[in-house]
Amino acid sequence: MQPGHAATHFLDSRMPRGPGLWRLLVLGSLLISSCRAIPQNGRETPVTSQAVKPERNAAFTRAEVAPSALRAGEGPRRISEVAQMHEGMEAFTARVALARFARQSLDMQYYIWDGDQTGTYLLSELIEAADRGVRVRLLLDDITSRGIVDGMLQQLASAARAATADLEDTLAEITPDDLERKDRIRDLMDEIHTGGRDLIAAALDTHPNIEVRMFNAFNSRRRSGVGRAFQFLADFSRLNRRMHNKVFAADNQIAIVGGRNIADNYFGLHEKYDFRDLDLMVSGPVVNDVSESFDLYWNSEWAVPVHAFAMKRRSEQRLAGLRKELTDAFQWEKHERLKELESDVETTKALHRITARMVKAPVRVVADLPGKVHKPTGEPLVAEALAAQARGSKKEILVESAYFVPVNVTFENMHERIDHGVHVCVLTNSMASTNQMPAHAGYAKHRKRLLETGVALYELRPYPLGDTTEDWKHRGPRTVLHTKAVVFDREQVFVGTFNLDPRSADLNTEIGLMVENKKLAGEVAAFMEGGMQPERSWRLSLGNPTKVKQNGGHVHGSGPVCWCGDETEKRSVLRREPETRWGSRLLMRLVSWLPIDEML
Repeated sequence: MQPGHAATHFLDSRMPRGPGLWRLLVLGSLLISSCRAIPQNGRETPVTSQAVKPERNAAFTRAEVAPSALRAGEGPRRISEVAQMHEGMEAFTARVALARFARQSLDMQYYIWDGDQTGTYLLSELIEAADRGVRVRLLLDDITSRGIVDGMLQQLASAARAATADLEDTLAEITPDDLERKDRIRDLMDEIHTGGRDLIAAALDTHPNIEVRMFNAFNSRRRSGVGRAFQFLADFSRLNRRMHNKVFAADNQIAIVGGRNIADNYFGLHEKYDFRDLDLMVSGPVVNDVSESFDLYWNSEWAVPVHAFAMKRRSEQRLAGLRKELTDAFQWEKHERLKELESDVETTKALHRITARMVKAPVRVVADLPGKVHKPTGEPLVAEALAAQARGSKKEILVESAYFVPVNVTFENMHERIDHGVHVCVLTNSMASTNQMPAHAGYAKHRKRLLETGVALYELRPYPLGDTTEDWKHRGPRTVLHTKAVVFDREQVFVGTFNLDPRSADLNTEIGLMVENKKLAGEVAAFMEGGMQPERSWRLSLGNPTKVKQNGGHVHGSGPVCWCGDETEKRSVLRREPETRWGSRLLMRLVSWLPIDEML
């Protein structure tokens, strides 16, 4: 879900992207249901492969990785090392470091990989790793991976302008090499427009050490949104289920699992949006469980090699040339913070800072199986694991979830825990900060019931209170909550891709790590509570409470839902969605009446 310029898409695990007509078609698809096989286009059966047996890597050597059998969605507890990463640029630097220092393999599994600066920078690192002999496997969800095309087109347009921008005033200074360079970039843009995402992925796939696969693929490979929309309608029961997993593993020794996709807005480099998110970096035996989960998806019938879609008129020689042009083109313009990563010394220091704060703890992988995408009722293994963990909590459950759409069983579980003295506190997006209006509409209609049940609710501000810009519509970048984490009794913590909504539970595949460690749980709890402070969020209440308890305190009341801010604000208590327009509030109310909760 990717907000921003034409390079970036604004969507996460919700409905497919596109204009208003596209959204209407998706809603209309409730009336259509069929199931078709994933296209293989007459190609041979994909070759299976497994994670490498780890060898010593001085850059990130950890404990020996033991074999496991991750087949039931939840791995065994393994004493491993783990650190949390909440700062965006640090999380991106960690991924660059893993790609740069890998010696044997890189396995990556993502819902979104955009063609903006971070996406193309990381692609260049993958190509360089493959040139060193590293085996690279890239598994992308098919419905959202087209973002890489639009992002690359925008960056190429910028590169074409930059090619002669400084020489436009003096035509005599333009050399034949300048013009040739500009023409090559324009030709490349034309080819990408024609071939789209599959051409780019196939260009990577021609490298002998790189293989790209698309998960739960569309039959139609046209870039036309209308064509894909009609196919989505015709094959709704399959294509509505997506792979939401996010994994980055190097040498089967160290891995990153968490909420971040690959795009500028997840790493603090976007001009308009800054996604608040959280990842875990792990090393040790549990990495083998992460790799085994990746292998299950990679070798499943739902993972289609990209060469099955490559156009015959594109020769391998031309695709290899395209790959080089892509690598060169994105060296033209870089964000200042990305330029800092050119030094291996700085990247090494950043990686060492993360590994230095790792704690030893029992860690287990909690993951859905790839077959969930074709199960009529899904296989909610991650949801079941979280529910079981919640039932064992004695004092407190802290939740931070980008999308929070409670169903009846959620209310029952929360009510049961609250009746047993467990404090339940939830931080989610406000209407002003959300990137998904349908999901917020599904949540908003349950707020009063949640407050009556005794849940402490907080909604993130789009801009910190300290921002002195009077016109909130012109501030930036806007903060969007994208974290998916739960802390149990400040002793155990879950971080992953799972939102507390029906889509994550029943439709999409998800993955996360469950860690038993008070120090790490305390760090994540502190991160959550920082987001709950008055300068960063509104606390919800019923009526106008005369006393506000901070740090997760909750006050029972009666009356309409109110948003409580900081006492220093002119209006510290509001009775309508803060920082929103009446038209948006009306649209949200209308959407909340639609019977689509099970898809949110």
